[in-house]
Amino acid sequence: MIALTTSRRSGTFLKRFAPLFGAGALGVAAFNAASAAQITAQLSRVPGLAELPAIAQLAIATLQPTVLVAAMTALGTALAPRLGLRSHLANTVAQHVPFWPTMRAELPAAAIGGAFASTVTVAFDLLTRGWMPPLKPAGAQLIEAVGHQSATSVLATLLYGGITEELLLRYGLMTLIAWLGWRVVQHGHDLPRPAIMWTAIGLAALLFGLGHLPATAVAYDLTPFVVVRALLLNGIFGVVAGWLYWRKSVEAAMVAHMLGHVVFTVATLAPTLFAR
Repeated sequence: MIALTTSRRSGTFLKRFAPLFGAGALGVAAFNAASAAQITAQLSRVPGLAELPAIAQLAIATLQPTVLVAAMTALGTALAPRLGLRSHLANTVAQHVPFWPTMRAELPAAAIGGAFASTVTVAFDLLTRGWMPPLKPAGAQLIEAVGHQSATSVLATLLYGGITEELLLRYGLMTLIAWLGWRVVQHGHDLPRPAIMWTAIGLAALLFGLGHLPATAVAYDLTPFVVVRALLLNGIFGVVAGWLYWRKSVEAAMVAHMLGHVVFTVATLAPTLFAR
C-alpha cells in the first residue's frame, strides 16, 4: 500500500513537473540559439573549450541553465501546492483541469500588471538617465545591438524572460523562500500569512535585480546610484510578477513578464523607428 501511494505521488509529481520544465528548457534553447554567435565567441576564449566544435560549445552553454531550470522547477512542483500557489499548466496535465477557462479569467490582471510595471519602469529609466555615469564602449555596442534585434531574438527573449525566468525566480526561488518562512513561523499550518508572502516576493525581486548587475556592469561603472537604480528598475517588475504568482498563478506572472518585454522592446526601438 505504501509503495502504491509513493508511486502515485511520484507519477503526479512528474506530470506536474514535465510540462513546466519543458517550457523552461525551450526558453533556454531559444535564447542560446539566438545568441549562438556571442556564446561561441566567448567560449572560444576559454582554455580547453576553444578547440571544441561550435555545436559542442553551445551544448555546454545550454547544459548549466537547463539543469538550474530543472532544479527550480522541481522545487516549485514539490512545494507550491502546499502553499496554495498555482500553475494551471501543471494542473491541466496532472489533474485534467481545463487550462483556458482559468487562464482567460486571469489575463486582465496579468495585462494590467505587466503594463503598469513596464510603464513605471520605462518612466523611471527615462527620468534617471541624466544622473548616470558615462556609457562604456561595450555598453554602447550592447545598446546598439538591442536596437537592431531580429524578430528571432525578440521571440527568444520573450520565451526566456517570460517563461524561464519566472520558473527560476517565482516558481522556484520565491516558492522556496515562502515555504521556509511558512515552516519557521507557522510550523507548516494553514496557508502562509501575507507578511510571509510579501517577504518572499520582496526577496525574490531583490535577487532578480542583483542577477542583472553583471549586465549593468558591462554598460556602466557600478556606482552606488547605478546599483540602486538597477535594483529598482528590475525590482518593480519583480514585485508585480510575484504578486501575480501569489494571487493568480505562475502563468499570469509569465504573461505579465512577456508583456513587459514587449513594452521595453518598443521603447528601445522607438527612437530608431521614428528616426527613419
